[in-house]
Amino acid sequence: MLYEISEEQRIMLDTVRSFGEEKIKPVEEENDREGRYPEDLVAEMAKLGLMGSAIPEEYGGTFRDFFTLAILSEEIAKYSPSLGTVMGRRRCCSATTWPETARKPRRRNTSPWWPPGSGWAAWV
Repeated sequence: MLYEISEEQRIMLDTVRSFGEEKIKPVEEENDREGRYPEDLVAEMAKLGLMGSAIPEEYGGTFRDFFTLAILSEEIAKYSPSLGTVMGRRRCCSATTWPETARKPRRRNTSPWWPPGSGWAAWV
């Protein structure tokens, strides 16, 4: 099946590609070799809205659709497989189950910390 990328998705991909070239590519090999977790890059990804990309807009995220999330995660993964995983897997799995399973009062009380990327979540 072939998918057409919208103009908005193309702009988002160009932004992510520039970020990858300018910020991730120069340090990825050293980070990988040293086993360093790039908190600074994750924080910058959050500022771009990438860490809230699986969170519904009504809770402060930037969610568009899963196809957009996939192509953006894939683009990040071209520069850093680990950052692509952080963005796609952690945000997708925990952020998409949370709005469906948390009670409404809890969603309103906890959602503000999700999009900035300042907190982590896990599920079992």
